Amino acid sequence: MYFVGGSDDKQTAEAPKVCSNTDTQCNFDKNMVDAVTKCKPLVEHAAKYEFEWTDGLLDPMFSHARIDSKKNQLTFIGDKVKFTNGFNAKMTMTYACTMDLKTKEIVDFKISESKL
Repeated sequence: MYFVGGSDDKQTAEAPKVCSNTDTQCNFDKNMVDAVTKCKPLVEHAAKYEFEWTDGLLDPMFSHARIDSKKNQLTFIGDKVKFTNGFNAKMTMTYACTMDLKTKEIVDFKISESKL
């Protein structure tokens, strides 16, 4: 026996989540997709040779964040990429992308050889 049809439950549209400019975790969660799509190409472009992402479904690209509530900016920080150097050795890189929370634009990008 099969039943086809909708439920009688009324669905209400959820209002977008509003985060205070001092709530790091809320802003981190809310802006993660924008940060990944805008920062990943910057990280890849910084590689002189080959690169390898080590992030995964349970291990996201960014693991840390810092908020600057005065400038309304959030810096996403991660170390889930390895760059190949001229000697074909792989080095873990740490990257930081700073996003303006109003415009959703990347205002600063830094990358260095290190691990968090």
